Amino acid sequence: MLPVHVRGGPRRSRWPSRTGLLAALLLFMAVQVAVTVVYYRRISANRERARQAIDHTVDGAAGTDGQGSYHSGRVQAGTKQGAVGSAATKSAPAAKSAVTRRLTNRKAQAKALLQSERYDEQRVQRLRARLEAAAARLESDGPLPLADTRVFPPGNEDQPCIGKGPPSDGTIAAVVLVTFNRARYLEQTLVSLFDVHGADPANRHKFPLFVSQDFNASGVQDVVEQHLDRLRYLQHYEEQEPVTERKKEPVVYYRIANHYKFILRTMFDCFGFQRVIILEDDMTLAPDLFSYFEATAPVLDADPTLYCVSSWNDHGQDRFVRNATQLYRSDFFPGLGWMLNRRVWDSVAHKWPRAYWDDFMRLNSTRQGRQCIRPEICRTYNFGDIGSSSGQYFRLFLKPIRLNNQTVDWTHADLGYLQADRYQQLFEAELHAAQELGSVDEAQGAEPGRDYILRFSSQQHYEKITGRLRMLREWRDGVPRGAYRGVVAVRNAKGARIFLAPTADVDFNALVVVPPGMELRVDSTGALVRRWVVAAT
Repeated sequence: MLPVHVRGGPRRSRWPSRTGLLAALLLFMAVQVAVTVVYYRRISANRERARQAIDHTVDGAAGTDGQGSYHSGRVQAGTKQGAVGSAATKSAPAAKSAVTRRLTNRKAQAKALLQSERYDEQRVQRLRARLEAAAARLESDGPLPLADTRVFPPGNEDQPCIGKGPPSDGTIAAVVLVTFNRARYLEQTLVSLFDVHGADPANRHKFPLFVSQDFNASGVQDVVEQHLDRLRYLQHYEEQEPVTERKKEPVVYYRIANHYKFILRTMFDCFGFQRVIILEDDMTLAPDLFSYFEATAPVLDADPTLYCVSSWNDHGQDRFVRNATQLYRSDFFPGLGWMLNRRVWDSVAHKWPRAYWDDFMRLNSTRQGRQCIRPEICRTYNFGDIGSSSGQYFRLFLKPIRLNNQTVDWTHADLGYLQADRYQQLFEAELHAAQELGSVDEAQGAEPGRDYILRFSSQQHYEKITGRLRMLREWRDGVPRGAYRGVVAVRNAKGARIFLAPTADVDFNALVVVPPGMELRVDSTGALVRRWVVAAT
């Protein structure tokens, strides 16, 4: 029998060594999570400082969204959050250095806009002397007459009128150019405005020009003083800084809303105009802009289902448009070069918002089923890459906009098809005759010669389709940008018109469901993005 050797001593367990390895692994993962959280917080803080510097230094009360700005700060915040993911691939020092460089460059660009190259302090002092004289006249004699005044005293949205009408006979609409402190942008816009406005001498009486400035940036006043023979000057001031509703909310959007209220109240309630056209200080104008507004003014007045006439198409990027004479009705308020009349102002004046005026104009409770007229090809172009619609949004959706360069004589065009009932009948007939498509690839390859329909079954499906097409994907209060009864019309690269239309079961009033542990953000295209919430450590 072979001897059996038995190893002496107690049998040792392998578990202690395994426990040590597990503890080390958990410690390593905890360190990685902590480093990641600190890194993301640092990037977010840098981006927040950059946003605040640009918002408070540049935007002021320069304009909307957006859209736009025409685009609100909430959309901009979504853009910045969406950019964090891509930045995470960089090393921390490199990312910090890149953010610092961008911030420095933006500050330098913003500073350069504050004065024109031919700035003259004497012109500023002359304008301010006229402001003081106008204020003294207001205090002693009351509101100044519109016909005899070029420089009105500073005014506030809640204070008595600074001037009084009535406007001259033959006036179609007052044109108000909204500005804050971007003197070079204003100078460039005035070149375009005077060129288009001066093409018809009658425009001097049909469309009297005003510049309304928020606060008193000297660079803007220097530019304005040189052109007081062709325009009138208004200045909005605030009696106290607005109080925001949420912590860290940019006060700029409250100031913009107050400035717009001052403009509309002054033009309608004090000066007595029946219509007002709002332009911004970073716009180039199409040659037929005033012909377009002149022809559509009676259409707006005659139809109580109309809300505004806009020069803007949110999907007016060069790749989506072809027809310079095509007009649409839209449930989405476009802004960016738009006209409203006294009837519309009277319906919104009593509930004007404290902030985000453009979002307010897009609410169904404000719009009350009314629609705007908009062109297929834009009649204004926003060139300002520093402002409330800067950065990625500008590069993707504003810079590629096509500005109409044809002189269309709108005053001799038959616009009867824009009347509500007739337009609906024609639009439904076009949808009925359109060919159904089954995919984005088919839409991109469709040949011109007829219309096509591509259906979406939900907001998320719409966002997926429009993301493939590189379109703005935003919905506001259940209304897609540029939509009429839920349908958005664009053209493909070949020029074929594609209707993005809902299926019969789409509920535009459905609330977006956010699962537990996630939050809803808005990306740079306006799409709703669900993100996991990372708990702070």
